[in-house]
Amino acid sequence: MQPPNTRPPRSRFSTPAFSGRIRRRRRCGRVFDTIADNAANAGVVLGKERHAPGIHDLRWVGSIVSRNGQVEETGLGAGVLGDPAVSIGWLAERLASCGQAIRGGQVVLSGSFIRPIEARPGDRFDADFGDFGSVEVSFATGR
Repeated sequence: MQPPNTRPPRSRFSTPAFSGRIRRRRRCGRVFDTIADNAANAGVVLGKERHAPGIHDLRWVGSIVSRNGQVEETGLGAGVLGDPAVSIGWLAERLASCGQAIRGGQVVLSGSFIRPIEARPGDRFDADFGDFGSVEVSFATGR
């Protein structure tokens, strides 16, 4: 798939982020239906670090994601249309074609460069982005 020829909108900063996946219903339908309507997302956790545009080549920002101390996934930003900034540019152009826009202050995710990992009660996730930062999140054990 060729990345669209787009320029990303101006951004105040980029930050590491983690979005967890939970199973809310029986597994049925197609995976892209679940992804497209964001039905499996447990939420988004942003890292503390804030990076000015152009400081990091986002294509080379990598992450090691562990669940309960065991590495589950690794990946590079280039897995998102070749450059995460390109996906944000695509979104901005698509919204503009519908008379909408990304507004200042909105949090916009570029897309994931790892497969979804299901979060179970009691799981702890650590996403290590090296010099870019880190994100940690734990899920409650239940009621």
